Amino acid sequence: RRELALGPWPVVLYSGNFEPYQGVELLLDALALVPHVQLLLMGGSPVDVARMKAEARARGVGERSVFSGQRPPSELPVFFALADVLASPRAKGQNTPFKVFTYLASGRPLVATRIPTHTQLLDDTTAFLVVPTAPGLASGIHAALDHPEDAAARAGRGRDLLEREYSVERYREKIARAYETVARLARR
Repeated sequence: RRELALGPWPVVLYSGNFEPYQGVELLLDALALVPHVQLLLMGGSPVDVARMKAEARARGVGERSVFSGQRPPSELPVFFALADVLASPRAKGQNTPFKVFTYLASGRPLVATRIPTHTQLLDDTTAFLVVPTAPGLASGIHAALDHPEDAAARAGRGRDLLEREYSVERYREKIARAYETVARLARR
């Protein structure tokens, strides 16, 4: 916390790139609606970090937006430990972002936009799914912070889902079944 100059407020963590489809601008707008939190943004090229810092200042949330820049993957657990809430504010896209899997594995509450990119994997029992707007994201952040027992329960169900359906063991089972199916078809 000291190294990043984080204040005493709850931390909402976003990790990833700052491309427009990621919805980081929506998250900055949401931060303006949730005055009692700070946003920690992990990732982004130096050019993108400079651009997003300017966006944060323009929105009046620069003092509560902390940019760590790109960090090695080995530091991700430390960032998760700092976070009270994880955010996936994606505005559009078709594929489920890999970060959602790591978010679920962290056991931290997740606020994500209710778009197919997320709903292919998440539902209202495993995350706070919200409309992809600044007020929507703000409402999800409020809900996660104001209802810690519910947030912990959703985070736990998210971790359980990941372990049940997306673990290495489950992957091996799926691959073995696929090979069995191919072998059965080849014998015919």
